[in-house]
Amino acid sequence: RVLLVGDSLMQGLAPHLMTSLKRKYKVETMDLSKHSTGLTYPAFFDWPATVEDAFELEPYSVVIVFLGANDPWDMTIHGQYIRFGSERWREVYRERVARIINTASQHRARLIWLGAPPMGREDLVGKAPTLNAIYAEEANKVPLFARFVATDPTLTADGSSFTKFLELPERGSVMVRTDDGVHFTTQGHRLLASLALSQFGAATTAGVPATTVVATDTATRTANDTTTTQSNMDNKITQ
Repeated sequence: RVLLVGDSLMQGLAPHLMTSLKRKYKVETMDLSKHSTGLTYPAFFDWPATVEDAFELEPYSVVIVFLGANDPWDMTIHGQYIRFGSERWREVYRERVARIINTASQHRARLIWLGAPPMGREDLVGKAPTLNAIYAEEANKVPLFARFVATDPTLTADGSSFTKFLELPERGSVMVRTDDGVHFTTQGHRLLASLALSQFGAATTAGVPATTVVATDTATRTANDTTTTQSNMDNKITQ
């Protein structure tokens, strides 16, 4: 089973992942994504605790996390104001990220943390790198179980800046981000799904550039192959 964790960015991505994982790997997926959530305000929604609770109810082999759009804000802890990006802010945020990663690793589940994409909304511009640095550093502490996957190279024209339209092979200019400067179009979700699934050794969705493709004859697969398929997925992630 695969556990999906995230905010409204994951809510848009989840249906693409769920369909492809079911079709390609015969794997069930639990989507816990919830809009307007993140790691900055656990009093509103506590993701580390939610992930811990999820593992208490069901075993999961893989966790995919896509958070950050609601996190580049100042915090208030016990009445103390903590400015976004400050040393104290990074310390607190890092603890929350680590708690999710450690929960997955303690249950021997592989975790894929998708990086926050560059944002086009004025109050979010330039803030994603602060979050991504923390995600990457914490994932690197448990390389056997966790992997940070940057989304910038897939979703931007220059590898780092917000890009609303991308030039795709045989497609021309395609809109991948919505007018709010945060969310994705259907084509953007397809690109993200392809990126996430490439971590399993498979790319999906016709017409979307594939990062890594595994030649698999799904027509010859039977229900008895499910255990072997799950093992292969785990091996791909840890490579």
